[in-house]
Amino acid sequence: MSEEERNNYDSQEVLELVRKFEELHTAGHSFFFDLDEFEKIIEYYAEQGDFEAGSKVVQYASNLFPHSTVLMLREAQIMAGKGHIHHALPRLKNLLAFEPQNEEILLTLASVYGQMRDHSQAIYYYKEALRFADDELSDDICIDLALEHENMNDFQGAIKILKDALARNPNNETAIHELAFCFEMTGDLDACIHYYQEFIDRFPYSYTSWYNLGNALVKTENVADAIDAFSYCLAIEPGFTAASFNRAMAYIHQEEFENAIEDLQDALVTESPQASTYCYIGECYEKTGNFDLARENYLKALETDDTFSEAYIGLGVLKDLENHPVEALEYFRKALALDPENSDYLFLIAETLYASGKTAEARETYDHLLATAPQNEDLWLEYSDFIAAEDGIDEALALLEKGLRELNGNIPMLFRKVAYLHRMGMRQEAYILLHTLLPEYPELRSELTDYYPDIQMDPTFVGLCELYEK
Repeated sequence: MSEEERNNYDSQEVLELVRKFEELHTAGHSFFFDLDEFEKIIEYYAEQGDFEAGSKVVQYASNLFPHSTVLMLREAQIMAGKGHIHHALPRLKNLLAFEPQNEEILLTLASVYGQMRDHSQAIYYYKEALRFADDELSDDICIDLALEHENMNDFQGAIKILKDALARNPNNETAIHELAFCFEMTGDLDACIHYYQEFIDRFPYSYTSWYNLGNALVKTENVADAIDAFSYCLAIEPGFTAASFNRAMAYIHQEEFENAIEDLQDALVTESPQASTYCYIGECYEKTGNFDLARENYLKALETDDTFSEAYIGLGVLKDLENHPVEALEYFRKALALDPENSDYLFLIAETLYASGKTAEARETYDHLLATAPQNEDLWLEYSDFIAAEDGIDEALALLEKGLRELNGNIPMLFRKVAYLHRMGMRQEAYILLHTLLPEYPELRSELTDYYPDIQMDPTFVGLCELYEK
């Protein structure tokens, strides 16, 4: 009999015991189960969260087995499950006095103290349980111990416990994943990468370590190395969907859209179809210029989940790229109806309204955005550009100044200010500002020249650029 078949058999056996108990209890008949059977029925109710039913079984069974410490423990666990923690604690401690090496009592005490947010006491009892636990149970206890340290924001303490757990059992995959989370919470991603690299040197077939190494490398902008790590992970465990998906995201970052599509399609095969996956595929096809396949995947996303607003955004972007702004607006508005608080959607609507000649509506939408999402850098840049075209550069500069106060001297906005000052003939002010920006942000010069190419005809501008290129 396979493990799955055995589990199914055991489940059916428990369900039959529960059915029989409920039938006899409802009829008011006297009946007898052995202690092991009562324990299975109680555990079933506890797993279902039906503590009242579990309590009734405990009471009935205790009349038949009045000296059973197992039933006393189950009763305390039922009490804790019902929230009667202060009644459960003395019973558990009394049981522990008789069986000080019973790891289940110790673990229940640890869990109860965890519920009470008394993390130091929870840690004490988990450590006591660890002294008597077998190897398999030790793995689970180490995770619980680490979680208690995390609850105290002691991530370094959790890291030490998880490292010790992996030293004992390198196959503890939960510990491998949890360790990555703890490293991330400390902000020490370099230490995270170093640990996994050393771990992989000793255990090169640990696909979960390759996966977590890839995630850490992505966060440190080492995207090419991350792709390699995800590739090793998938070579060891080809059906690991999370690695396929994360490698796809890394490929998108590298603008390797064909590779990303292949990984995303693999993810669709190995998991239930997700609207988000279809959307990512659609975006990749959009980037490669294959609008038909992009549209096909956005529509598949809506077939999977007709409330997935990003799919409507994708369809709207396609219409906009095909120079159909009115149809694009319809899709953007459908997305906004599904997610009314999404300022990015409203921003797209404002841009499209302007592109379709609906200037008054565009202005109204931009004004609403300034009131609701003033921290959006792109909003200030786009709206000031709108104002420059409609009301003049001086009005655009006034709006930009307001944005600079709101965003505390945003650098891209300061480069835009250089363009406005230069266009207004205020050359000296433009040069002074540029002189302060170029030494620290030379890479943003291209954003200025892309927006305002005429400035490249100015010898003073060219001279300033040459000065800071040296």
